[in-house]
Amino acid sequence: MMDKTINEDLVVSLIKDDIINSKLVNGLIAIGLDASHYQLHLGNTIFQLLGFKDDHYSDTMYKFYRDLIKKIKLINFSTSPDAVDELALAIYKKLLGRVPGL
Repeated sequence: MMDKTINEDLVVSLIKDDIINSKLVNGLIAIGLDASHYQLHLGNTIFQLLGFKDDHYSDTMYKFYRDLIKKIKLINFSTSPDAVDELALAIYKKLLGRVPGL
């Protein structure tokens, strides 16, 4: 039997890494560099850890997740270092509330 316990710290850390990576890659793209190959695609791992299945609902939720990640555009790391942690935790809570069967 598989353990369904979700490690909150691990998932929040992965979301934070995905936020930071997205900010970096999108910044490089914005200045004209082709950085699309440097996306980490952590969302797939996050969704597996949360227990989302590979179905249409999860596809919809993944789009929702990517839209939440885009909020990073509004955050300046140098003036708001805790904002990334807060965004990661908020995203985790929003996703957790939408996992089927939890």
